[in-house]
Amino acid sequence: MATYTPRIHVGIGGWNYAEWRGGAFYPAGLPQAQELHYASRALTGLEVNATFYSTQKPATYARWRDETPEGFVFAVKAHRLATQRKTLAEGAEAVVHFLESGVTELRDRLGPIVWQLPPFRRFDGDDVECFLALLPDAVDGLPLRHVLEPRHASFACADYVRLARSYGVATVYTDSPDYPNIADPTADFVYARLMRSQPGEATGYPPRALDQWAARVRRWQQGALPAGLPLVDPATAPAHTAPREVFVQFIAAVKARNPAAATGLIERLASASHALLSIAEEQDIPADQPLKKTPDRRHPGVALAARPARAPRIIVVRSRSSAVAQAFSGRGESPHRRYPSLRREPASASARHPAGRRSADLVRCQGRRSQSG
Repeated sequence: MATYTPRIHVGIGGWNYAEWRGGAFYPAGLPQAQELHYASRALTGLEVNATFYSTQKPATYARWRDETPEGFVFAVKAHRLATQRKTLAEGAEAVVHFLESGVTELRDRLGPIVWQLPPFRRFDGDDVECFLALLPDAVDGLPLRHVLEPRHASFACADYVRLARSYGVATVYTDSPDYPNIADPTADFVYARLMRSQPGEATGYPPRALDQWAARVRRWQQGALPAGLPLVDPATAPAHTAPREVFVQFIAAVKARNPAAATGLIERLASASHALLSIAEEQDIPADQPLKKTPDRRHPGVALAARPARAPRIIVVRSRSSAVAQAFSGRGESPHRRYPSLRREPASASARHPAGRRSADLVRCQGRRSQSG
């Protein structure tokens, strides 16, 4: 029986940008209405940023789905109103509003949902847990994957890593000098935003840096930990897991160079020589030792395998959160009207919530939200 290798999706932020036109990325004369069609065939994924600023219509998501090929995946940034609050627990209504806005019209083109925190948001374990517990595992029968992007250095701590891992929520690895670089995997997939493209490099990142990122991405895909990316909590990081799906987005910095960086990484990942580079890193082969150029049958090229249906993760569902319910009490409705798993427990809840603590945690979430108002 053939073994499925999780896919690697490499993209950029958005697809409408003036400096990508005229031959820089899009062919000269290409109508703007055809830019998504072109980008979705040159790349293997995109991160949608427009959803962070404004609510899109269901028909818009459906159009994006229909304009892209099978196997292509959108990562979608959730609306900022869900996270830019005094406390994250206040975002319950905005979370549900975003998920009901039509994002599920993307269907099999829907990749991870990215919940970006503002730079002023410090790590508060109770508040973060209340927020993670809001995120449903499925909507309208469509499995969801969630990613949290912390932007404050206080999140680079073992308490955060263990909390995110217990809920199966991925943490953005942000290759940036401005935000914390948390390389600890906290979910069964990896999400990276690379933000160091340079104006003097035709490919955004120097060729050697792209070589290095190709090797790191392969390691993530293999279920291993890349060399050179220090972990916040190495004591709890598994040295090897099942193979992972990997999402890489070239974002911000010198935006004009990001498509070249993305296509450069895709080319390297599809090359047998760069698959060998990944194996060399995995086996700690010295840089000056020649590699045997034998086919690497374990790691097929990027996005070439058929995409299987993704089975939803099993989640232990408990009673609804008082914090979530209170957010809807003024409207006389329940957030569980469509999402029975909106209040969920982490997989390790039995270990983390001994008898008697569960109700105390819910009361604390409710109290935090009441105090913030």
